[in-house]
Amino acid sequence: RVMNARHPHVLVDLNGWTAGHAMGALVYRPAPLVINYMGFAGSTGAEFVDFAAFDPIAAPPEHASSFSERLLFLPRSYFVTDFLRADFSSVGEERAGGDGGKAAALREARRAEGLDTDAVLLCNHDQGYKIDPHRFSSWVHIGRRKVGAMLPQMWLLEQEDASTNAALRMAAGMEVGDRIVFAPKVAVRAHVRRIRLCQLALDTATIGAHTTAANYLWARVPVVTLPGQHVMSRVAASLLLALARDSHSTGGDSAGAAIAATIARTEDDYIAVARALVRGARRAADEDGGGAGDGVNARTGGGAGRRCSGGKRTDRASGMYVHICQCLCAATEPLDAFSAPRHTLGGARSVLWDEGSSRSTSITPPDSVGNTASTAASGPAVFDTGRWVRDWERA
Repeated sequence: RVMNARHPHVLVDLNGWTAGHAMGALVYRPAPLVINYMGFAGSTGAEFVDFAAFDPIAAPPEHASSFSERLLFLPRSYFVTDFLRADFSSVGEERAGGDGGKAAALREARRAEGLDTDAVLLCNHDQGYKIDPHRFSSWVHIGRRKVGAMLPQMWLLEQEDASTNAALRMAAGMEVGDRIVFAPKVAVRAHVRRIRLCQLALDTATIGAHTTAANYLWARVPVVTLPGQHVMSRVAASLLLALARDSHSTGGDSAGAAIAATIARTEDDYIAVARALVRGARRAADEDGGGAGDGVNARTGGGAGRRCSGGKRTDRASGMYVHICQCLCAATEPLDAFSAPRHTLGGARSVLWDEGSSRSTSITPPDSVGNTASTAASGPAVFDTGRWVRDWERA
């Protein structure tokens, strides 16, 4: 009744089928147009939802037939995030600082979290239901290989059920299981500050990291991901490619390619990319004269003077890792590629995919690996959203 009283022309539903949803109200068609956006990473399967707003990476055009809705494509990444920005405003400078005081503070911060001060720190702070056996097996393969004299340490989110934590340790085996540390749940602001201790984030598989991935990128932590065949597994790739495109435009080909290189193409590639970055993190720390506990300093390639330009690296692995981290640290607003002010459904132009529309025109949107995919006349069309909504008003 409240919605009908306001006579909305377009209703954007931010929940989909998630907890606390209001899908029952949408059945009554409170608006001529209903759009599924952000909250539900996939198709609602509901005939009373007209459109789903994503981007061509999260929901490739060739997957349109899997959606009950018609697809609206937003530029860059559809997954907007613009919270707690102030907590990250000085992260890059902290990581660029080369004085011993900051390195000592970082070591102390690791000790406070129960972490080694010298081990390379791998992390995933997603809920346990996202961790599937196949991907966890890949993490074990990554964590089983020594870097220098030590195995990497794995930092996971502590689950409410203690048996889940025990099962993860057991599944990892004694050698790797003993290197797992569980992070207790804390307030969001405290959590997004502590993840700056991480050196490499490992994405989950079937249900990938969404807000978690954005948090890592806010903190300039590299994220290794493998996009699957559905939206839930492709959000991290969407964020990374949006960031890569911005880095490409500001820092050249190598900057964008460095960030995009963390998007794997197969499970074996996922393991290989992660192992290379683990080696790079270790060697970069050694070359900077400190342990991996100096993490932030090591990740940015040393002192402030080298923050964005980087020092010479004779080792390919460490050079790749440092370059990726420098690219993440180079911008004062690292997530400008997918921050809220850039993305509104009322923007002047959006991309519509409708296989059956006779109004469609041919364009070539980027596909999931950064190439281009040519489309026929029935492919995606660019249209004026504002004009289109006004047409609905008149109707």
